[in-house]
Amino acid sequence: MKQYLRNRVSKMSSYIEVLLSVLIIVGILVVTVILIKDLIYAILDEINGKFTFDFESFIGLLMQLIIGVEFVKMISKHTPESTVEVLMLVIARKIIIDDPSFFEISIGILSIGVLFVIKHLYTQKTNPQGCILESNTKLSEMNAIIRAKIQREDVNDVGELVMRAMDEEKINIVKGNRVIIDDFIFKIYSMIDGQIDAVEIIPANPKHDLWFWHRKHADRVKGKNNYD
Repeated sequence: MKQYLRNRVSKMSSYIEVLLSVLIIVGILVVTVILIKDLIYAILDEINGKFTFDFESFIGLLMQLIIGVEFVKMISKHTPESTVEVLMLVIARKIIIDDPSFFEISIGILSIGVLFVIKHLYTQKTNPQGCILESNTKLSEMNAIIRAKIQREDVNDVGELVMRAMDEEKINIVKGNRVIIDDFIFKIYSMIDGQIDAVEIIPANPKHDLWFWHRKHADRVKGKNNYD
């Protein structure tokens, strides 16, 4: 019962995140329209010989839009890399727009350097063409997200799908190991108390839109992880 309630709360929070992401995107679109309108008026003013365009405010608003877009990506992907990227953009905006002192600029540059090191050394690398799903995501939802038709008897969610596939292939169920299911690579992204918490799904077939992962590479990855 406790695990059921925990899964339900997690599912509800995911839907709330989606709703908030949609609201942010709507706000970004509205502000984008305002920016385009201001830019058109500035061009017309320049033609008429009375240029009054506030370029500094324009750049500041533009950077806020970029931060908003990256924030939506952070909410949807749930990866450390996306979080670090948002923080780097926020600090960069502070340095460029807010007319900081020399000390603040130095601290900002140092902070960006530290975040850059964290991103490249201490965060788990994820494929930019993949997506990360919680283990309790239903197969129907997963198929809708990755545009697949993966079905297995007596399997309800992504975690069960990966565990069964790894058992069949004799792959150890540990963080970072991968298994191929149909045309996709399923990688264990995180684990909690020995159970799969989240899975990264990467296309292994180049026929899937612009996915660039090739079957030969996927088979090589599978071979590396297929140990007793």
